[in-house]
Amino acid sequence: MNKNFYSPTMLTKYINCKHIISNEYHEESLKLKRKKRTITDELRIEKGLDHEVSYFEELKKKYSKVKNIKSLKSLSKKEKIKETIKSLNEGYELIYGGWLESGNWSGEFDFLEINKEQKSKLGNYSYEITDTKNSSKIKGDHIYQLGIYLDLLKDAQGTLPIKFYILLKDKVKKTVKVNEVYDTFMVHKKSYEKFLSKEIKTSPEKCSFCNFCDFSLHCSKEWEDKRDVNLVLGNTRKNCQTFKKNGTKFLFANDRRNGRLWVKIKSYGTVDLIDGLKFFSKVRKKNISINC
Repeated sequence: MNKNFYSPTMLTKYINCKHIISNEYHEESLKLKRKKRTITDELRIEKGLDHEVSYFEELKKKYSKVKNIKSLKSLSKKEKIKETIKSLNEGYELIYGGWLESGNWSGEFDFLEINKEQKSKLGNYSYEITDTKNSSKIKGDHIYQLGIYLDLLKDAQGTLPIKFYILLKDKVKKTVKVNEVYDTFMVHKKSYEKFLSKEIKTSPEKCSFCNFCDFSLHCSKEWEDKRDVNLVLGNTRKNCQTFKKNGTKFLFANDRRNGRLWVKIKSYGTVDLIDGLKFFSKVRKKNISINC
């Protein structure tokens, strides 16, 4: 398996949904199929890259000593890491597309900009991180991803920067203070490392990330095969966990005429009707029993 599970991208996937990591890990052995990228997906990725390149062109006008590691396409990741460390030690003002590693972790930076107001083991200077995001606002995923970059940079220069920056799609450069987010990031990082240290085996649960997940079709099929409560319209991960913890039994009915999925919940001798979208309260007579 050539996948690197100790990367900023994998950490953010884990925070959104642990089952994504399980699918990533077992993708080859279970022959899982990913969703095909849509035209919208391709345009979004293209816009993100254009945003990054556009900012690089601006920074090249600001700095005279610039290292473009992203252009060194013939180098392996290990070679790019060595080149990045060399550039840090040589005091380049701007490093574009640099790579660093620390322990199992590694990652590619958008921009490392020199900071002559903070000393480090490199000398009378250190570096700060700027990351471009094709987004109108800062999101939690951005913070956790940048947290890994902070750790990687800390290992390389011997100290954490005081702040880092996120350049949003409107070219507004937002400042984030490291001491306000670092402890929370470390909680998630330690949780993920503990997760990876054990057998990676989870069950799919509905979450807010389902619409963006490459493996959502596989999860949906698994729910259909098991007649799982995650199929219920409007249901949430928290609801499903509560139902299962309480030993609640479910009876499903599909109203094909109206394209709606209904569920009866039988608990403590009573039967209640749940419709996640508050549709009409009627259920077809033929129900299918499931375990939950």
